[in-house]
Amino acid sequence: RLQLQDQIDQERQGNFNNVESHSNSPALLPPLKAGQNGNLMRRDRSSVLILEKFWDTELDQLFKNVEGAQKFINSTKGRHILMNSANWMELNTTTGKPLQMVQIFILNDLVLIADKSRDKQNDFIVSQCYPLKDVTVTQEEFSTKRLLFKFSNSNSSLYECRDADECSRLLDVIRKAKDDLCDIFHVEEENSKRIRESFRYLQSTQQTPGRENNRSPNKNKRRSMGGSITPGRNVTGAMDQYLLQNLTLSMHSRPRSRDMSSTAQRLKFLDEGVEEIDIELARLRFESAVETLLDIESQLEDLSERISDEELMLLNLISLKIEQRREAISSKLSQSILSSNEIVHLKSGTENMIKLGLPEQALDLFLQNRSNFIQDLILQIGSVDNPTNYLTQLAVIRFQTIKKTVEDFQDIFKELGAKISSILVDWCSDEVDNHFKLIDKQLLNDEMLSPGSIKSSRKQIDGLKAVGLDFVYKLDEFIKKNSDKIR
Repeated sequence: RLQLQDQIDQERQGNFNNVESHSNSPALLPPLKAGQNGNLMRRDRSSVLILEKFWDTELDQLFKNVEGAQKFINSTKGRHILMNSANWMELNTTTGKPLQMVQIFILNDLVLIADKSRDKQNDFIVSQCYPLKDVTVTQEEFSTKRLLFKFSNSNSSLYECRDADECSRLLDVIRKAKDDLCDIFHVEEENSKRIRESFRYLQSTQQTPGRENNRSPNKNKRRSMGGSITPGRNVTGAMDQYLLQNLTLSMHSRPRSRDMSSTAQRLKFLDEGVEEIDIELARLRFESAVETLLDIESQLEDLSERISDEELMLLNLISLKIEQRREAISSKLSQSILSSNEIVHLKSGTENMIKLGLPEQALDLFLQNRSNFIQDLILQIGSVDNPTNYLTQLAVIRFQTIKKTVEDFQDIFKELGAKISSILVDWCSDEVDNHFKLIDKQLLNDEMLSPGSIKSSRKQIDGLKAVGLDFVYKLDEFIKKNSDKIR
């Protein structure tokens, strides 16, 4: 096993030196071939897999030979036995008299001491098991064969070995293992510090959403055609994305000095689920992307009530990534709603925006689409040689679209209609005003209005009463103002 470990270390060091020497003297040596470096990496991974399999076999043997070992030790990835030392006798710490034969197992993060079982001649039973970091081992001043173990619960035990060299070797293994644990701890602390600093930076670069995005179309005075009203924060900077990616890699590649809890495993699973949102969004499957996002948000909220401080960092990181995906979905949904020509796609996009908890933004986008639709149809009318026919078509286009929009609103926003119906009414009123403003422009050329065109407008306006809208008074005001031009 030790030879295999040394082989892995030598291969890694040789790989590093090879790459370093090539990079330092490009004029003298040809670059490494892609396959050459890949072979080294594959051989390295293969050696690690063989070693890990050997470690697992050793642990299985420990569980088989030492009764109760599985109660204290589980097969966490990377956990392995450093030394198995027999021929030890436990002594009374006061009198020094022998008590019982024991076997000492040193793992990379644990110390397990097993007593000789009285029931079975060849088996042992667990006597003590402590984390290595909580155990202090010292050699007795007047004996090279005795070691004093002090445990975290203030207990201590004295053990004597028949072989002084074996005693010295066990002490060296323990010291080296504790040094390795200390190094791992410092690496984790530095990694955690970098993660916290990067996370604080990412949070500081986010802009809190303003209330302006929640205003109705009338309060916004209709942004320019096709203008973006994407809600939320903007996290599209390349630096932010780079940091976020590195944060994720750092969180998942942290040294495994402790067992991964079920909560941490669930968080890792949710983090992997974020990629599903990206896939669905890339395929413009908005409904699936929204459902996945809402499901992850719900699970994160559930986990936040029972989470450790260390796991909280990963939860916050996932929450930040989910917030980014929410913004990305909102942005693409906004573009889809504004550009949709088919009512089925328009209604579906609006409903998905509502699911994101953005009903007012959804309605604003929906109404902008309908305004654009009216404008496009008016531009397609063409010649105005026949004013009566032109004005009749204007009335049909605008008022029929208004009526259909109200009906769609009642279908899409049926559960929220009462709360935001005033936004719809204001939009309808503005569209009616736009109708008469457009007619006013025609009258600037000294053209006259026929009673037939007025009659067609009245018929269309009366049709709005079927959906609860009465704007006849606006027509009456227009007729009163332009009575001299109607003949």
